Amino acid sequence: TLIEVAHASFEQIVKSITEPIEESLRRVQEQLRTALEELPKKSREALTILGEHGWYLDSGLSLPELTSLAELLRRGDVKAAERILADHYRARLPQIKHELASWYPARAKILTSAFDAHRRGEYVLSIPVFLAQADGVCKARLDVSLFGRRHNRLPVTAKAIETRQLDHDPIEAALLHPLKIPLPISASKQELAGLLNVLNRHEILHGTFVDYGTEVNGLKAISLLYYVASVLPKPDDDSLEPN
Repeated sequence: TLIEVAHASFEQIVKSITEPIEESLRRVQEQLRTALEELPKKSREALTILGEHGWYLDSGLSLPELTSLAELLRRGDVKAAERILADHYRARLPQIKHELASWYPARAKILTSAFDAHRRGEYVLSIPVFLAQADGVCKARLDVSLFGRRHNRLPVTAKAIETRQLDHDPIEAALLHPLKIPLPISASKQELAGLLNVLNRHEILHGTFVDYGTEVNGLKAISLLYYVASVLPKPDDDSLEPN
């Protein structure tokens, strides 16, 4: 009948319209799935390169920004990357200070003194405090030192993260990656051989390196402290931290 013919024609028209749309949606979904699968890998790579140069993740940096900065560092354009990172952290200092104090109120007085010293340009005073507080936060949350002696060439934080199953999610694992690999900040004297101008806790706190007092190194130390405090589980009550 005429109605049946019209109905069949309508179905063909609908099919001709919807099939390309469905195929397009399938392609978009596949591309999105691939992008999500690549996300942790790209994050790990970017965070590793930044950590090798003494910088650490800030939630205010997007993945495209991180990968762009990592690419600059990979190409050897360290000055350009550090200029961008320094500008970023300078702008973020008030918010970082506020968040750290709210997460760790028992440390607020120490942190305020360190940030005040940094603001006055007294980096030789502020940097050791920032490094010590990063170690203290790590000890409070993982019960191991951020700069502890390595085990099987890996930092002790790697085993602590695995034991507590903090990295079971691929994204979380990517964010915690710098705490699971050896980086210059916690390198031993032997491991530092051949590395120049790196921020290293041992050399600073043991008085071996005396030319560390620069604004960039201060910002790097702040980035480490903020990274550790932001990626590890927050305390329910800072007053319960071990002494």
